Amino acid sequence: MTDTQILINYLINDEIEKLSKIYLDSEWRNNVDFEKVFDSIIDEKPNSSINNMLGLIYHDGLSIKKDPQKAFYYAKLSAKTGNSYGQFNLAWMYDRGSGIKLNESKALYYYRLSTKQRNCYAQDKLGDIYHYGNGIVPVNYLKALKYYLLSANQGNNKSKCNITILLQDWDRQNLGEYILNLEKQRRYLDTKCHKLEGENTYLRYRPGGPGFEECQERFKKQDYYKFFFYQTF
Repeated sequence: MTDTQILINYLINDEIEKLSKIYLDSEWRNNVDFEKVFDSIIDEKPNSSINNMLGLIYHDGLSIKKDPQKAFYYAKLSAKTGNSYGQFNLAWMYDRGSGIKLNESKALYYYRLSTKQRNCYAQDKLGDIYHYGNGIVPVNYLKALKYYLLSANQGNNKSKCNITILLQDWDRQNLGEYILNLEKQRRYLDTKCHKLEGENTYLRYRPGGPGFEECQERFKKQDYYKFFFYQTF
């Protein structure tokens, strides 16, 4: 069975979890005949996954002419039925003013709805929002790290890169001092943090510490993702 037919079957059966694995593959679009997908689902009984895919096809012009208004229409239908990808795409359209007037409040609302369903793309986007701030949300590096980690732990490579960028920005804002204060404020960073699989605590790797450069490299390899998430949040 071809990748195109597998995708069509998942869409028709509204198998969101299986579709999620396909969407995580950065090359998935290159393996799909979208003209065949469109012809196969356009007359099927609508469901959340079909509506989301139709929105994507109209938005990106996959085998047909781009139509932002139709893309918004289908994304909204998908979002209303609780599809996390439909919610994410709808949020993105509000965020960019694509097919609808720009509305950061509604964008944030749907990003959060999608995040509650563990959508890694929405988690990454919320990480961006807290990392850089916008007209509604102020910069908050701690929350940015939280959402990047949630996304990275699901295999989103973009979030892994964003963590490295965030740490570099955080270093300029006295990361070490922030982490030390966090240790005093949170019970999670007590004696349990003094060992990590037989190694020294993360605080050893604060800027200026003996292992700071090593820490940055190991973050890139994900060694500390789960540690940071479970001990800090």
